[in-house]
Amino acid sequence: MNLAFLTTFVTLAREQSFTKTAKVLHMTQPGVSQHVAKLEEHFGVALVDREAASFQLTEAGRRLVEHGAHLLDEERNLKELVAADDPHAGLCRFASPGAFGTRMYSFLLELNRQHRGLVIHYVYRPNPDTITAVLDDTIDVGFVTVEPSRPELAWEIIDHERLLLVVPRDAEVRGLDDLVRLGFVGHPDGAHHATRLLRASYPGFTGMEQLPLRAFNNQIMRILEPVALGFGFTALPEVAVRAFPHQDAIRALPLAKEIVDPVYAVQRRGRVLPRRFEVIRAAFRDLRGAPTPS
Repeated sequence: MNLAFLTTFVTLAREQSFTKTAKVLHMTQPGVSQHVAKLEEHFGVALVDREAASFQLTEAGRRLVEHGAHLLDEERNLKELVAADDPHAGLCRFASPGAFGTRMYSFLLELNRQHRGLVIHYVYRPNPDTITAVLDDTIDVGFVTVEPSRPELAWEIIDHERLLLVVPRDAEVRGLDDLVRLGFVGHPDGAHHATRLLRASYPGFTGMEQLPLRAFNNQIMRILEPVALGFGFTALPEVAVRAFPHQDAIRALPLAKEIVDPVYAVQRRGRVLPRRFEVIRAAFRDLRGAPTPS
């Protein structure tokens, strides 16, 4: 069986579209169809239900995806094990929410100065998108602040980050009513952060629907600009708050109960990563020390 055909079919099952699959794999749509036809000829069964109104796999197709994905993982692992494995050179693909990324990317750049053979590929994504990227094999390691629950994932806690409620410097906040009056400045992980903080420290909080949305931004270094201008309040990890250049225009509220989130390093279970990833992990552990929760 041609593994290129299998790669095409597993990608097709994920994308649910011949057109999208062709784009992802830099192929033509007829080329994708030909690969599927070759697999069907090889196994002697239909893999795609061509009578369905929308894209659907047959039962045989679903079985092939399930077992074929494992076969491709094993083949990829074998290539990496057989190939030269320089601990200080090669492509390293990471993703994380922006707040943790501000710290991790700076660390990786400094490490890259010492080992110029490393190629650091870093993208900023919310927690769910980072998990998806790990599962899709578009990144090697993701860093998230929600405990991974998918059985296909392996993870370890590498750090902790404290969450803060941030308001305009001159805002008078005596209770939840004042926060409702201010309204919320949203960002991709904002609802998740705010819900945990407000439930822990403000007993009257029942859900984000209580808070009027005043602004939304997905650029980590600009989320606090509307807060500094008095548009509303937000919830962010401390590292992102401390990095904001206009500290005189904002302040963090004292909380009845602090929330400190673990940061998880996540990868595909069973995948053997090249040695360079362990070098990076060890260097980060040396930099941070043993992380401790509140």
